[in-house]
Amino acid sequence: MIEGFLQSMLNAGVDRLSECVIFDIGSRDCEQSIEFYKAFPRAKIFAFECNPNTIPICQKNIVPYSDRITLIPKAVQSYTGVCKFYPIDQKNTVTTWKDGNPGASSLFVNNGTYPIEKYVQYETTVECTTLEDSMKEHGISKVDYIWIDLQGAELIALRSMGNMISNVRFIHTEVSHKPMYNGQAMFTDINEFLLRNGFRLINGITFGGWQEDAIYMRRT
Repeated sequence: MIEGFLQSMLNAGVDRLSECVIFDIGSRDCEQSIEFYKAFPRAKIFAFECNPNTIPICQKNIVPYSDRITLIPKAVQSYTGVCKFYPIDQKNTVTTWKDGNPGASSLFVNNGTYPIEKYVQYETTVECTTLEDSMKEHGISKVDYIWIDLQGAELIALRSMGNMISNVRFIHTEVSHKPMYNGQAMFTDINEFLLRNGFRLINGITFGGWQEDAIYMRRT
């Protein structure tokens, strides 16, 4: 799943054998963290996942890779503490995903307009952190690459880095063109923020459909 992002980085001259720090934010099952582990043999990867239904899956999946993957079982928010989170009810959600699509869980409540799936969520409380505070807690001086899939909360995460975002080189983020969740960030919001913070969009955006992926590289 990271192939397009990886190729964009390699095309820009990234040395995947060098030491680096990667954030996988909204990790779901840590599968992308494991892909990064294999693609960047000297990377330290930090996976953020707060869904109480998928944290055990993350913990199990990273056991063989725990020398370089660290799971942070918290939501990424604009503050550090506790926050409301809305997991997908995997039994009652209408979806083609056999597991009930827990990846559609969010800090936001769905608005019921997405025609492909019918989400049923419930409210719970989880621990949360800003990325800046998490970096301080884990002794991380800079983050090189970021992969974000947060169901509308991408801008919250990016803003929570504070000035530390100035050291990030590449970002892969899911973006939305039509709102699926009440209060979520849209592509235009995320794009404006990243352009203002020294990035440029390096892949083509179609503006078709509900969501797609956007890749950003720091301007030199």
